[in-house]
Amino acid sequence: MSQLVLEELKRCCGYKGEWACEKDYPDHMLPFSEFGIYRDSPTGLHHMCKSCMSMRDVPHHAISNIIDNAVSKIAYKVAGSSKSFYKLPKEERISIRKDAKRSYLLDHRPAEEVIEFLFPETKESVITQRTVNHKTRNQALATKLKELYNYTCQVEDCNETEVEIAHIYKHSLPDSVDDETNAWCLCCNHHRAYDANRMIFNPALDGRFIRYDRFGKIYEIGRIIYDDKHTIDIKWVRKSREWHDRKK
Repeated sequence: MSQLVLEELKRCCGYKGEWACEKDYPDHMLPFSEFGIYRDSPTGLHHMCKSCMSMRDVPHHAISNIIDNAVSKIAYKVAGSSKSFYKLPKEERISIRKDAKRSYLLDHRPAEEVIEFLFPETKESVITQRTVNHKTRNQALATKLKELYNYTCQVEDCNETEVEIAHIYKHSLPDSVDDETNAWCLCCNHHRAYDANRMIFNPALDGRFIRYDRFGKIYEIGRIIYDDKHTIDIKWVRKSREWHDRKK
């Protein structure tokens, strides 16, 4: 007899941690008669008792019913009819309803509901901290050299006036210096070519170079011209050449 009673009871899951049935059933175990019918449940009954179902707020209940009814209509249409839909295997019914709900939400519901449905396990952003070592630059040097060359590239016959300060020996390296002996005033094209090791200098003060294109073909043969007030240190050209050779 006790086995029969046990089989006729079902646990109510409640609504958001609350149970309207708790007064009469403290252990949340209720008779089958207290549950509504739910075809997709293993027992054929809803997971929430009728009292807890009625406890849900009206707006939520109304919206859920609207969505559920719309999804059901789409699912039945896909299957041909409601009878044909429920004759399908459970896995296929779930897949059809999921596709139908996605289609309905995208067409009719606010973005928040769509995102919640498509990404139910989206994690919140996490703020992390990291330490970055940054070597400061001498802004006074940049202004000084640009004014000295009248904001024009130092490459002979290059009249480009959009100029940048290019360090001869890479600025980020620990033994590099940030002064006029280790700097050129170049346009962005010559600057990028030099940093990419496509502008090869002969370690001599005459400033002659060969510039290659991205395919390794000679693109330009030229030289750097200097103002009388600007003198570079040849050791930076040599150190730069040595550094690029080690990287190969």
